[in-house]
Amino acid sequence: MSKTSFRGCVGFMALVTSASVLVVRAQQPVVEHSPTAEQIEFFEGRVRPVLAEKCFQCHSSRTSTP
Repeated sequence: MSKTSFRGCVGFMALVTSASVLVVRAQQPVVEHSPTAEQIEFFEGRVRPVLAEKCFQCHSSRTSTP
């Protein structure tokens, strides 16, 4: 077996292995975690006010589309 065909074979096997791992991982259910009280407090106190001030004026369901 030549060097080129050996490298091609190894590359192909790496590709097949990677694809197999990705397919298996994609089929696993996503575990959702509820936010902690500390995370909710941070979001409500630090993030939501910025969103309300800077983003919701243009990016909310209440805005009309032209």
